[in-house]
Amino acid sequence: SRGNSELLVFPFETCRALLEQLDKGLLIPDALRRLDQTWLDPQAITDGQDPYWSRLMDAPSALRQSQIDQARTLLTPLTDAWIAS
Repeated sequence: SRGNSELLVFPFETCRALLEQLDKGLLIPDALRRLDQTWLDPQAITDGQDPYWSRLMDAPSALRQSQIDQARTLLTPLTDAWIAS
């Protein structure tokens, strides 16, 4: 039901990388800082180079906790399926 009241901001590779960092034990601010560096690097191939995502957000540090929770909800079943296969 939140989809009707809030934009789903889900840059796939960025969210996957963020959750990977969090699963390694990094705190959210530290993980977001690392992703910001990659996102802003013009030599890196990231969601940040995609005009769609770069118009929606300046950097991963703009993600709110609710968006990070959505990313985990959406990615966990995919990741589990990939591991199981």
